Amino acid sequence: MDNQNALTSTAMLAAIWEQEKKDNLELILPFVIYSIGKNFSVGNRVDITSIATYLSTNLGFYDMPHSVLQKAFRRLSKRNILERKNLGFFLKIDLSEKCSTIDLQLQQAQKNTDEVIKALTEYLNQQKERFLKKDFSEKEIKNHFIEFLETKGYFVYEKIEKLQEISARENTIYYHIAQFIIAEYHKKTVVFSYIENIVKGLLLSRVIYGYVDVTYNEKFKDVCVYVDTTLLLCIFAFKSDEQNTVASQLVKILFNNNISIKCFRHNYDEVYKIIEAYKYNILNSSNRHGQTIEYFDKLRYSASDVERVLRNLEDYFKERSIEIVDTPTLSSDGSGTIVESDFQKAIGETELKEHLSKKVFYKNDMAISNDVESISAIHILRQGKTFKKIEKCKALFVTTNHSLVYATQEFINNTSSSVPLLISDLELTSLLWLKNPKRFSDFPTLKLIESARISLEPTEQIRTEFIKKIEQFKNEPTVTEERAAAYRQLIYTEKEKLMELIDANPENISNIQLADLEDISR
Repeated sequence: MDNQNALTSTAMLAAIWEQEKKDNLELILPFVIYSIGKNFSVGNRVDITSIATYLSTNLGFYDMPHSVLQKAFRRLSKRNILERKNLGFFLKIDLSEKCSTIDLQLQQAQKNTDEVIKALTEYLNQQKERFLKKDFSEKEIKNHFIEFLETKGYFVYEKIEKLQEISARENTIYYHIAQFIIAEYHKKTVVFSYIENIVKGLLLSRVIYGYVDVTYNEKFKDVCVYVDTTLLLCIFAFKSDEQNTVASQLVKILFNNNISIKCFRHNYDEVYKIIEAYKYNILNSSNRHGQTIEYFDKLRYSASDVERVLRNLEDYFKERSIEIVDTPTLSSDGSGTIVESDFQKAIGETELKEHLSKKVFYKNDMAISNDVESISAIHILRQGKTFKKIEKCKALFVTTNHSLVYATQEFINNTSSSVPLLISDLELTSLLWLKNPKRFSDFPTLKLIESARISLEPTEQIRTEFIKKIEQFKNEPTVTEERAAAYRQLIYTEKEKLMELIDANPENISNIQLADLEDISR
């Protein structure tokens, strides 16, 4: 495993990902729980902006979109940590004990890091007369150590003899840092165990913050995103503050990834009709129909104010660089003539409409027809092909309607890993943010490493399976009750060694031998 991009196959991914096959969001949940516990009490409404700020300021999750937190909050609701009511999330259980545990972990990680830097500083300053010609401050050493870890740190964990290949001619500081680590390794000092833990934290921080997959930095190429009607209203800041914030963050991330934003003509028309209906509601308040527009409500827009928005509606699109386009035709040459080879691009609009009518609630026929037309258009733009990578999928429809996403997946029977025709705005924002290595660029690396180690904790399933294994060993004649009790404590006292032994996979617990437990106990 010399390739550093193979990090995702190491035990550092943590058991929660390996066993439950969750996405990187699962690794972030401990930090979200910690942030909630530090800021809110039982019964409090959890403010999403406060959590985003705390995560950025204290734990290094730079610029986390609200959509990522919304997804996290939904998972925590299913686990009875939060309760969803009145369009918000409320803390359901006391998190003070969990926060205290994490505080101790962070304090210990900081203490261990400080001891490593202190020992390394003393070592390097002993070399100044022969090689380095100057004294270094601990701050300078910390910066050099970080740089070393980011380029060579993986070998500390996987192949330490590789550090011998670093020459003083190549980089004098790196050479002496490597020699220091090698010396601590051979002496089996506690400082080396701290260095090992720092490197493990580094690997895990890369998984959480930057290495979503081995092609995390792959660029988007000729991909266009087509947005639905409700999302357009949010992008124009016409809906609630929270909806508008989520939409603006998505737009920012899309532009940062050089992804073009477009909308189909029928979605533009639908936006126009919604705003127009709002105007008629003002003129005839006794016969209100259609959806409300929160921004207009807040500013008490008059009918003439709304009419002004309608006159300038296309300018809203231009200001946000959203291109209005017609839906494509099946005809390959644009003549309108459809040949046999064109049929593979057809999704089956009649069948899709019938399926959606049973699975998704629609207020009128126009809404379902527009969705069918949008989904069909994406299928045509992709020429009926499937794509494994979102960076190359050509076209993607983004909607705020989660039911529409699930129903369409069911219709297409897409159970594979291919990129879907449409995706929710929350899913897309989360995916793009998790793929962005720059989101933690302004946060101290060692602080990130210390924070990341929170996620090295074994899951409850691993603890349960491990205890069962110990119960099996009690049938062995050499395993006394006292020895079994000592083995049970290993899940707490030597958890990192145990996680490495089973490669963070509960299925490997069955392979543990008594000799393994004895080795861990030493």
